[in-house]
Amino acid sequence: MDWHGESATYRADLLALIDALGLHDRVDLRPTAYADMPLLYAEADVVVYPTVGEEPYGLVPLEAMSCGSPVVVARSGGLSETVLDGNTGLVVPPNNVSALTDAVALLLRSPDDARAMGVAGRRLVKRRFTLDSYGTLLLQRYMGKTVPGI
Repeated sequence: MDWHGESATYRADLLALIDALGLHDRVDLRPTAYADMPLLYAEADVVVYPTVGEEPYGLVPLEAMSCGSPVVVARSGGLSETVLDGNTGLVVPPNNVSALTDAVALLLRSPDDARAMGVAGRRLVKRRFTLDSYGTLLLQRYMGKTVPGI
């Protein structure tokens, strides 16, 4: 929800930057319904989530991983707990453009490694972040109950 009407200004700024850098053929900004997001994640070679604030959890990387896409995230809050560096994606220092671009370039140059991270990410989401598995993990932590297979 855009409570302060900032989205239109932000989009205009992004479009101006894309134009200034001559990146029309490489950047695709599309308004998309939430229901269509799995298709976009699946199309992506890499999903980049370079948050600049403290991110308590970060659903976007989990959504991308659930679709089998490798991710690159900034180390912030819960992101480094949900994205396993070098396994399901890459975690870089926050506000470090060089590290971010290096990580994205590494995955683009190594499609087999990127695919392997996407597969590992999907496996992790299915194991730890589905409603059933997450509920089971919460029960284990808070009630001391052990459930076989988790």
